[in-house]
Amino acid sequence: MAQITIRQLQLFLRDQDPAANLLLDEHEFDPEELTNALQIAVDKWNDTPPLVGTYTVDTFPWPTYLRYYSAAVLLRSAALRYARNQLRYSGGGAAIDDQNKEGTYNRLADVMQRQADNWFVTKKNTLNFSNGFSSI
Repeated sequence: MAQITIRQLQLFLRDQDPAANLLLDEHEFDPEELTNALQIAVDKWNDTPPLVGTYTVDTFPWPTYLRYYSAAVLLRSAALRYARNQLRYSGGGAAIDDQNKEGTYNRLADVMQRQADNWFVTKKNTLNFSNGFSSI
């Protein structure tokens, strides 16, 4: 089974280098958030009908879609934070709106979630169909 590490998820999100996050100078997502997102993605699979296999983060056999769904969870979470903290301000002839990222993050989350959701449904239906034929 392929296991996704926190580091691999950081690399996928381009959140591996705090210095590269120019306005933050830190990781956008901490290890607890990354771990939680992986768990939510596996829970999504386990809770989606048809119920054709239950996995943990360590045993989930399809790493690509675990990454996609986890990324969607993290991006939506960040979008919520940006929406709560958005405040446009100006001073000295400059306008600042550095927290105006909610829309961008939600659009990215939509793309990732759509890819994962479509695959989840297709894969689960395929497995269900295969299981049905194997019992005949």
